[in-house]
Amino acid sequence: MDTHRFSIEPFTASDQDFVFEGLSHPDVIRYYGVQFHTYEAARLQMEWFEQITREQSGKWWKIISKDQQVRVGAIGMNNYQPQHRCTEIGYWLLPRYWKQGILREVMPVFLHHLFRDKMMHRVAASVEVGNDASNKVLRFAGFHYEGMQRECEYKKGKFISLMWYSLLEEEWRQGQMKTEQ
Repeated sequence: MDTHRFSIEPFTASDQDFVFEGLSHPDVIRYYGVQFHTYEAARLQMEWFEQITREQSGKWWKIISKDQQVRVGAIGMNNYQPQHRCTEIGYWLLPRYWKQGILREVMPVFLHHLFRDKMMHRVAASVEVGNDASNKVLRFAGFHYEGMQRECEYKKGKFISLMWYSLLEEEWRQGQMKTEQ
């Protein structure tokens, strides 16, 4: 998958350093579901990437800047349910690449892949309460707010709530027609 400025490529074992950099950074993990305190612990994430790809229950990709040839973030799908044609997505960027429109550029290409190539009917995403930037990314991409799952996860000594969003195939298709006009 490609955009004007970015390549979206599957993770490989050689990306463990990048995954550790991202998922150990306090600003990235503030609203993220996993965190790693050691380089070795990041290996578990790499194994999970391999496992969900092998099981066909998901897949994650790195986002690479074409001009600088550096990895800037990640985007992926998991909890894929083929009988229902639905999945959940997630994403993160290293903080030095925030507020540059990267996810606004990458998300349409990623969603095209999910709806056209993978034949999804529904794509969902959860966002921790307080993560306004992620809420904006999803709304910009056409996702609809479904509601809040209150105090559903325990993180850093307290219960947190998640806001749920979804985008249906027909809604995505209508959004595609608007951008083509």
